[in-house]
Formats: sequence, C-alpha cells, structure tokens
Amino acid sequence: MELRFDPGRGKGSHGLLYVGNRRTVVKRGELKPNALRGMLKQLGIREEDF
Repeated sequence: MELRFDPGRGKGSHGLLYVGNRRTVVKRGELKPNALRGMLKQLGIREEDF
C-alpha cells in the first residue's frame, strides 16, 4: 500500500495524505481526536488498526 503526503496540494498549513487510492486533507500540527477519526474513516482505516 502506497503512503505519501503532498504539502503542495493544500492551502496554507494543509496538505493531502494519500493511502493507496484514497486521500484526505491533513492540517499540519497537532490533531484533535475527532479530526483524526474523520481522517481515518475517509482513508478506510479502522482505529484499532491505526
């Protein structure tokens, strides 16, 4: 599974995180728990597997 971060594809302090053929927007810095849960859901990753 491919994993990459593209900081040039977001605005300001955001970038795109690609996991396989899925992607999500990531804010640089500390993430709040709900933001992390939402990102994992978009990427199709269970919290237990993270």
